[in-house]
Amino acid sequence: MCVSLSSGTSEELLEASYQHWLSTVEDIVGSHPPNHVLEALEHLALENTLQMQELTSRIDIPRDVEALKFRYESARLETWRGRQQPCPRSGASYRCEELWVQQLPLQAREQRGTAQLASLLQEMHRLLADGSERAILAR
Repeated sequence: MCVSLSSGTSEELLEASYQHWLSTVEDIVGSHPPNHVLEALEHLALENTLQMQELTSRIDIPRDVEALKFRYESARLETWRGRQQPCPRSGASYRCEELWVQQLPLQAREQRGTAQLASLLQEMHRLLADGSERAILAR
């Protein structure tokens, strides 16, 4: 069964979900020592990184695109055969093109996530190492 949501309802659900997530994070951070939170984040980041590396290590889009006799230019695939001789397209070639185009924003998203995590880790290390009474108690 498919339920259609208006954009307002969808945005409200997203906001409610975000607020619930934020409240949960605040509860966890408030009830656990900072070094435990930091270690948990580092562990999750390592797990996610390893999963991403495992998944992406099997992907060789340039090889697949070349095998299908396509080339990638301007965010779309074009055949090497030229425009005067259109090449028949199979479901596999459409899927390959779709995956190729979807991969680009995912790579950018992964890089942004990695940068955000690195920034958070640096901030946590800075907060724990500043020598304040709060940092000493947290350690």
